[in-house]
Amino acid sequence: MIEYRDCKGHLVCMADARTGIVEIRHKDRAVRMNVPVGESFTVTLRDTVTVLTRISNWAFDVKSRTRAA
Repeated sequence: MIEYRDCKGHLVCMADARTGIVEIRHKDRAVRMNVPVGESFTVTLRDTVTVLTRISNWAFDVKSRTRAA
């Protein structure tokens, strides 16, 4: 699993592009999901919005921005 971080360096999730498994941990909770190739998911954390798209069996595309106030 590879760490994916937002534009401010905060850990967003851990993911494996080969299997599509993504794990998001926050405090005492964890969410695991399987993301098919071509699908995206959004994580809003603190004051950032991060969109991860599984573009192939080898990579996720990560776009992150600061949320508007």
